[in-house]
Amino acid sequence: MNLSLDTVSPAGVLRCFVLSGEDSVGIEQARAAIAAHLEKTGGALTHEHFDPANETIALFIQRMLSPTLFGDLRVFHFRHVQEFTGDELDELDRALESGIPDAFAIVELDGPKKDIAKTLKKLRVEKRAGGSPPFCLHLEFARPPDWGIADWLVTNAPLLTGRQIAKPDAEYLADRVGRDLDLLYSELQKIDLHLPEKARIDRKTIDLITGRQREMTAFELAAALGRQDLNSALRVIDAIFTGAPYLPPLVAALGRHFWAIFRIKKFLSANPDIGRRFANSKGYKNPEQIATGLAIGKAAGLFGDKDENRIYPVLIKSGIMEQAALFSCGEIERIIGWLLEFDRGIKTGRVAPDRKSLEMLCYRCVKVRAIAGEKAAA
Repeated sequence: MNLSLDTVSPAGVLRCFVLSGEDSVGIEQARAAIAAHLEKTGGALTHEHFDPANETIALFIQRMLSPTLFGDLRVFHFRHVQEFTGDELDELDRALESGIPDAFAIVELDGPKKDIAKTLKKLRVEKRAGGSPPFCLHLEFARPPDWGIADWLVTNAPLLTGRQIAKPDAEYLADRVGRDLDLLYSELQKIDLHLPEKARIDRKTIDLITGRQREMTAFELAAALGRQDLNSALRVIDAIFTGAPYLPPLVAALGRHFWAIFRIKKFLSANPDIGRRFANSKGYKNPEQIATGLAIGKAAGLFGDKDENRIYPVLIKSGIMEQAALFSCGEIERIIGWLLEFDRGIKTGRVAPDRKSLEMLCYRCVKVRAIAGEKAAA
């Protein structure tokens, strides 16, 4: 992790750090790195955390802008800023506009870029980061897609634990543990405690530390439903409910999966030649597969113009192309409707967010053709 902190000093102009994104592990490491650098260059730090339950943001900012009597270097933390009210954002914006001559601020926004864009604009982060010299340093930590988790582990394991891990072993770890970054970080820490100094992370250690049962995820459930494999779906649900799952994100993942399938079908219906060429193209870095795969993936909203490296994991390894062939557009529309209805139901209390309800939803998704036929005959 290179945060380019060499030019940051207690006497400098850069006083504010904005950390944003879904990679909570990256944000945590950046926060720690910033604090360590400030302590190294300016001495002992005093950390102040805004707690709206105990004081108003106006009082907290007043303390931040007031000079300290003893000359201690202070860092003021603003967490979950995307949840601030309009008035609170106005207060913070005015404070940043006036400058923070005697302290530093770390402002954190959790969530995907599209969800926090308005808050970043409200605080004029881009303008403040683009000044000469800049007043603000904006660091973005996007959560990698599932297919990129292994690369994330290869890059971050040395930073988090000082240990190397090969990509095949990283993929193996992700398959066993799941793709939640906080959980992966926790497992890396446990592995680090077990291994001797400078030893690499290998499969033997992964087997020993992480156990035999990998976490079942919403993405595996979506793939099982896409394959119309009810038995696999029920096994995934069984694993999910060994804990206390929160269902809305799970249902959202199912919705995104079937929406991508729907878009693939619509695109292939309008461009059957591309579908045939993709199906007939084989081999590593096949130009025909790259061209047709990019066209299909872009149409489905799965990746962009320069993402040819995603064709294999997203379109081929995932089996989503074969899944699309199993459904008609009308059937997928019906499934998406059921998912929206289920989502509204569990959020309003009309549907119990329990195992039985989820199993029934999955049964309907897998048996959509039979259910549609029964209704048509009635």
